Amino acid sequence: MSFDDLWNILQIEIPKRIGNKKGLNHFAENRSKFEGWLKVEICDILSAHISTLTPEKDNIDIVADNWALELKTPNTNYHASGVISKHITITNNIDSIIEDIKTLKINSNYSNTAVVFIAFPLSLKENKGWIDHKNKINTQLQELKEKEFTFENGVKAVLYLGLV
Repeated sequence: MSFDDLWNILQIEIPKRIGNKKGLNHFAENRSKFEGWLKVEICDILSAHISTLTPEKDNIDIVADNWALELKTPNTNYHASGVISKHITITNNIDSIIEDIKTLKINSNYSNTAVVFIAFPLSLKENKGWIDHKNKINTQLQELKEKEFTFENGVKAVLYLGLV
């Protein structure tokens, strides 16, 4: 499976599944991370396309055939309607994604590595400050794809897939 194939699958399925899970609205409203749920959903999505799939292998979130995937659900501190205001340090979340990228770079057991993350609440048009954070991540990657979508309750988010 190529990087583009992986993106084509995930960019359709993940927003659809998030839109169908009313329980995730509470996570979005409270700026709570949901990485465990995302891991299960990605395994479910990829099981239709990949023969060998192992969660938590070699301290990597998901190993799927020749892909090693690290996942994150970084929350932001940007103002958003319907979302509880909290002081959250975005920098720590960005640094955590970069640490995952560095871990994947030094792990030579896998021919293809990528990070998957959903940043929320986040509207690309309304939060120009996000560009600096995204660029910091992007400098560590070969390619970064993005798709904006909304939770069922209208909270905006962006799905990213980064080729390490």
